[in-house]
Amino acid sequence: MTNTRWVERVVRTALLKHSLIRCVGAARLVGGSAVLVTALDENAAALWKRRGSIHSNDNPPVLFRSMADAAASVAADPLWQSERAVDSSGSLRSKIVVEI
Repeated sequence: MTNTRWVERVVRTALLKHSLIRCVGAARLVGGSAVLVTALDENAAALWKRRGSIHSNDNPPVLFRSMADAAASVAADPLWQSERAVDSSGSLRSKIVVEI
């Protein structure tokens, strides 16, 4: 029997990971200084906060994280490691594997 809460948590974390990897890749191509997200609920906000995002003072559902911090966490944290490659144009491609 599969624990659906655990599966949902793994999927949410994989999606967050994928979004940060893509943001870092886009920032390398076109520039960018921060990742901004609007959390749809408290669970989403808690997930982003656990991964280093900070609530906006003006609008609590909005969280942000510096691009440099996002890039450093993608590169250094073993939980964020994925099979990734940079193609000739400099864009970051990633393959995310979630084993359940």
